[in-house]
Amino acid sequence: MRMKITKNRVSIVVLFLFACLSLASTTTKSYYEIDKETGEMKVTSEHNKNELIKEQKKGHFDDTGRWSGGVENTQPTTDKEPTYIVETWDEGILSSRRHGPTYYYDKNKKLLYVENYNEGRLSWSSKPKNAFPATALSGRGEGADAFTRTFLMLENTRPWYVTKVEKFGFTRSELNTFTAELEPLIAAQHPRTENEFIGAFYDALEDLFLRSEYALFNDIFFFFRDVEFIESAKAFEIRLAEMARYRGQGASTYAVLTASYAAFVQKMAQMGVDSAALQRFTDDLDARMIAKGPLDITDPLFFHTVDTRMEEVFKEMDQSEHQAMFTALNAILIDYFCQGEPLLQAAKDAYFKNVPTAVYMLLLFGD
Repeated sequence: MRMKITKNRVSIVVLFLFACLSLASTTTKSYYEIDKETGEMKVTSEHNKNELIKEQKKGHFDDTGRWSGGVENTQPTTDKEPTYIVETWDEGILSSRRHGPTYYYDKNKKLLYVENYNEGRLSWSSKPKNAFPATALSGRGEGADAFTRTFLMLENTRPWYVTKVEKFGFTRSELNTFTAELEPLIAAQHPRTENEFIGAFYDALEDLFLRSEYALFNDIFFFFRDVEFIESAKAFEIRLAEMARYRGQGASTYAVLTASYAAFVQKMAQMGVDSAALQRFTDDLDARMIAKGPLDITDPLFFHTVDTRMEEVFKEMDQSEHQAMFTALNAILIDYFCQGEPLLQAAKDAYFKNVPTAVYMLLLFGD
């Protein structure tokens, strides 16, 4: 059974994050290669069981292991167009998401179309638009017209996801059919809050993924879930503060957090973790990290070494001693998780009718 992500699963998301970051995810494994001449990083991610689900990205990392600028992106196990994609990733200190133009090319590297993203959401596209009837928004569409709210949200806010899913063999039509079955299963649980919705979403997925016709999408979903969660959660403040401490930018992780991530410290206080509890936790973390020996901050994979070591340390820490801290961290990482899961975001926006005005205008009136 897959791990279900909900906000009341204490610490498991924290450990899951660092397992992913240290390339030990149960679903996806990744490999790093560095071009010593250009400094470019190539990351190959592949599904542990389905060898046809594989993605390669090539570009530059910042010093915390986050993509920065243009990133070449290919799915080498399929030749379906577009065969070559260049995504732009935000260089902001607390962001790791698509921000700027994404270019789609054919096998001859001829430009097909461009999508522009603003903090992870589509802002405009040069791709010819599919005709999505307005009746779909009210559930009155039938047959070919019966597009679900969730599918429409994906196509109009995160179309890269639909494109990549289709390249692995799960078509737009099949994805729309899947969301048509997903939506009533979620609604039947009557979630009223975001936390309840996350639980309902995974309960519904668990039911659908038991069916053989969704075996392929099962693999695709968890592959992209892990890959995108990793990118989103690289902005985790304690992770960034620990790296800064190693680089001499603060005497301790706590000192870095209070100096550079005041909003994080304030959020922890609002969640029941006062400054004393936060410092006890980070001092414990620092002591355990230091005890494992020095790290080479000039190593291009320094960030990966820190992630691997933090995974080990979190496993060793007495969670009962830091119960409030782990509970708060779990909730914060759930937010990163949600940011990085396109289907979850689309289903949640659709369920709570959180459809941006621009999308309504596009769906109702076109260009």
